[in-house]
Amino acid sequence: MWCVTCAKKRAKALKKPYLKSRATTSWKDEWVKFAKEITEEQQKELASEEENSSNTRLEPNNAETGKAWGYIENLIVPTKDKDDENGNMAVNEVSIDAISFKKGKVLIEVVDCIVQGDLKQDKSYDFSIFITYKASTSLPSGALVEGKGQTVVQMKSGETTCAVKEYGACVLISGDESTLTPEMTEQMLGKCEVLAKFYKKKCMPLVLQRLDTAREKISSLL
Repeated sequence: MWCVTCAKKRAKALKKPYLKSRATTSWKDEWVKFAKEITEEQQKELASEEENSSNTRLEPNNAETGKAWGYIENLIVPTKDKDDENGNMAVNEVSIDAISFKKGKVLIEVVDCIVQGDLKQDKSYDFSIFITYKASTSLPSGALVEGKGQTVVQMKSGETTCAVKEYGACVLISGDESTLTPEMTEQMLGKCEVLAKFYKKKCMPLVLQRLDTAREKISSLL
């Protein structure tokens, strides 16, 4: 696709006549359309990931598995100070802070954690842990930029550290594409990339640290 200016220069360089297409559209319209398609595609991918993997909490196969899930989930997203109504273990006697990062206008928060996988009688386990975070900042103009992402962590018995299977992208969830200029849309998508980097650098190390310290407690359930 050529813009009008470049098309005219190209035709002149080739010494050929310039014929204006009936389908000529403004660069702004094409950019807004492209940015909207990218944002919608990202949002669909995120929704699909949540639906297929983590959006639905499964039923544990046994009571010990349920307690392990509850312990890990409360460890990553602290919400309870004692055993809940389902008998899931409290994190510990001392309350712990939520996992978040704030600097200037940047705010990142881990908002959800869902565990899948069984704790077996031989004390072995292979958990897939789906961690959702939300992040926000603003443009120099003051426009709010909000993003959302999901990380998948694998936690296996017999291993000393957890492995990040997928960091996932920070998807733009704020703003009305029909009212945004191409420059604002581009800036917002760029901010989402920055937010994802902050999450990976500032929040994920604490997530992995908490998960690694949970192994002894999980093994004591059987």
